[in-house]
Amino acid sequence: MTILLTCCSQSATSTISGVDHTIQCLMKGQYQQSNTLSDGGFASHNVGIVFSRFGHGSAELENSLYVVGGHTAIAGVFPASPSVSLKQVERYDPISNKWTMMAPLRDGVSNAAVVSAKLKLFVFGGTTIHRDKASKVQCYDPVGNRWNIAAECPQPWRYTAAAVLGSQIFIMGGDTEFTAASAYRFDCETNQWSRVGDMTSKRMSCHAVASGNKLYVVGGYFGTQRCKTLDCYDPTSDSWNSITTVPYSLIPTAFVSTWKHLPA
Repeated sequence: MTILLTCCSQSATSTISGVDHTIQCLMKGQYQQSNTLSDGGFASHNVGIVFSRFGHGSAELENSLYVVGGHTAIAGVFPASPSVSLKQVERYDPISNKWTMMAPLRDGVSNAAVVSAKLKLFVFGGTTIHRDKASKVQCYDPVGNRWNIAAECPQPWRYTAAAVLGSQIFIMGGDTEFTAASAYRFDCETNQWSRVGDMTSKRMSCHAVASGNKLYVVGGYFGTQRCKTLDCYDPTSDSWNSITTVPYSLIPTAFVSTWKHLPA
């Protein structure tokens, strides 16, 4: 099994383990390919990305890794300052071990939530080229290699978390016009929104993953408070519960489920 993930050069890593289940939380940064070995260890090597960036989003689609938007550092500026939000999109093919430039976003964004569902990519909100909060859902169709505006978000937002259950995409927390504890469900077949239960606490820059039939959110912060709880959302009861704490406050993180089910 091959896992594509993001991690930082400082390699701050924590693992939440059950008897047969594991969630790994890793810091974002330079891309790395990690192959699971039979003894449970990892062998890794760096892969060069075409367009250096940070504050980007990433998602797997049809066995390829897509990197979307973000910033670059403005050359010659000290200390480094971010550029305007990027439109550039790249795809990594693990078979050929190559990066390819794809069709650009309709609107350049950074700090957006990016997921894949129903053989398409979805980009929610983010920071615009004018450094405002974005309010659009951008959708990518790999068949035609093109982007379109699928819908408007319920509110402008950035630094949100997103995870997919079936044809439903859940968006949680972030820098919003209302509360950072709010959560929404987006039906990517009808492009319709509905509000779901609020999280147990306000979070920005948190990350989410779906495992089994539930959602899990970890990390993030609000104000001066850093979140160390792992929260679980059950869509059947439309309720959230804090199920454990993590060893470290993680800002920002990447969050990967390596099994289909996690203990709630």
